[in-house]
Amino acid sequence: MMIFNRLNHFLLDKLTPRKILRIGLLIQNTAALILLSSAIFQFLNLYLVVALLMLIIGSFGIIAPNNMACYMKNFPMTSGTANAVNGASQFTFGAIIGLGLSFLHNGTPIPMFSVIFISTILSFISFRFSKETDD
Repeated sequence: MMIFNRLNHFLLDKLTPRKILRIGLLIQNTAALILLSSAIFQFLNLYLVVALLMLIIGSFGIIAPNNMACYMKNFPMTSGTANAVNGASQFTFGAIIGLGLSFLHNGTPIPMFSVIFISTILSFISFRFSKETDD
């Protein structure tokens, strides 16, 4: 995560937060797809899982700050309230998804990797349909 955060700092001199966010989401989606595919085709080993999970979690170093910058740009007068709603939404969705995942447990990592992949796809879809503001 630290490496991606430093990469984000470097890229901000050259690209807009929205473009950097797209890069982070693509990295995350690709790693999640490879992780799910390797579980489905039973090609998992510890090194692959750790490397891909590091990419998925590490990409939050690019996604989180740029997402917040793009989000807060839409609420210049009510930024405190917008930040509180954003934080509460993250915890709420996390709790709901975690509860749903516990019902899908079947002794394999496929349900967990499926939820990770679906979450990354939904985040990319919401990014694609989000309102683009002037950078």
